[in-house]
Amino acid sequence: MEKQIRENAELFKLDGKPSLGLAFPQALQHVLAMLVGNITPPMLIASTLSLPPEEEIMLTQAAMIIGGITTLLQLYPVLGFGMGLPSDPYSQNVGLICTTKVVAKRVFLIVGVIMLAAGICPKFSALMATIPQPVLGGATVTVFAAITMSGIQLLGDAELSGLPVRHGGPGIQHAAGQHLAGQLFCPPGAV
Repeated sequence: MEKQIRENAELFKLDGKPSLGLAFPQALQHVLAMLVGNITPPMLIASTLSLPPEEEIMLTQAAMIIGGITTLLQLYPVLGFGMGLPSDPYSQNVGLICTTKVVAKRVFLIVGVIMLAAGICPKFSALMATIPQPVLGGATVTVFAAITMSGIQLLGDAELSGLPVRHGGPGIQHAAGQHLAGQLFCPPGAV
């Protein structure tokens, strides 16, 4: 039992060495969250431009390869690029890190390798391109709802001094303004 506790603790250390059996499921959580942010833009671009399926697959592959490379660069900086911390290019995974508290570099190494492999394998990209847009939209809403709830919980725990209010207030105003501007300049049914 004590050995299991020590092994689990490795997940929560930056340079921890969790076993593959512990690290892999944690990595899959990040890969799944990353896929939403990674394949949505290529699919939307391809749909908007009426690109053929081959080009949509190519865009999806490129997005996954870049996602894998940037994840690895964050972990292992090269020529000043990266910070040596567990991260990836998508904000939703920051919320996942805050929720799970898993920061072991080994987990994110697996994430980067999976994303690179998925990008290199055209069959995987072709599979991703077949995901219906409503499913993708539902996944996106679910992921960002979880991020929003994590943010609200963090705000609930924080004492709001002048600094966060000064930074958060304009952000909320900007978001509200974007929403209102969209309704004013692009009424429902106009697009």
